[in-house]
Amino acid sequence: MVVTSQRPASSSGQWGEVCPRPPERAPERGPSAGPLAPAHLLAAAALQVELVEPPQGCVPGDRITAAGFDGPPDEQLAPKKKVFETVQPDLATDAALVACYKGLPLACPQGACTVKSVAGGSIR
Repeated sequence: MVVTSQRPASSSGQWGEVCPRPPERAPERGPSAGPLAPAHLLAAAALQVELVEPPQGCVPGDRITAAGFDGPPDEQLAPKKKVFETVQPDLATDAALVACYKGLPLACPQGACTVKSVAGGSIR
């Protein structure tokens, strides 16, 4: 995951995206409708949905990893290999509101990625 962009002026902070990922259209709009999305936003969901936010001080391009999973990043995720779909079941928030992969915090040098209130939610 990479911190890739600032939120709009109406929001505060930044958000995490899985990139680089080939541009794709929103599935509910069909293969030829709507704008191309260059990345996949990460959000935690239980009864509500919240964006996973990187720690203060992260800048676009900072790499976010889980301890022990810090090898070189893929140049681009191949949609046919279903990489995100393979790791997604192991993405969740813990009781401390920290985004985790296999129970290990998703973090960059500035700290861990968090959500505001979704404890024990899956990340999609």
